[in-house]
Amino acid sequence: MLVSSHLIHELQSIADRIVVLDRRRVLADADTATLCGAGAGAVDTVRVRVQPDQLEELGTVLRRAGGSVVPQSGSAVAVTGLAATAVGELVAAHALTVYELTPLAPTLEDAYLRLVADDLPGATCTA
Repeated sequence: MLVSSHLIHELQSIADRIVVLDRRRVLADADTATLCGAGAGAVDTVRVRVQPDQLEELGTVLRRAGGSVVPQSGSAVAVTGLAATAVGELVAAHALTVYELTPLAPTLEDAYLRLVADDLPGATCTA
């Protein structure tokens, strides 16, 4: 079955294979898991929430280990460049109180934005 849609989040849940077209060019033709995963150049993102008074220390620890840290709502950050296990080991080694440590899976929308990033000014990936 062939389905064409701009509702990318819905396609991720129903499609086995995705073909991304842009101006008569095939940008990708892969199964959904490959497109969303390593095959699309995905980077692990981990959401970490700690006690508010430990947020600055968490950021420092993660940056020193090579992670990129983006503040999130509450006392949480999104970390890229470090695997979830490495983040967990770092927060444990520094005795930080962790309320959440969640690996965030890349979405089909993230994969699409990576594929068309050159053609969409201001396009960014969320995961």
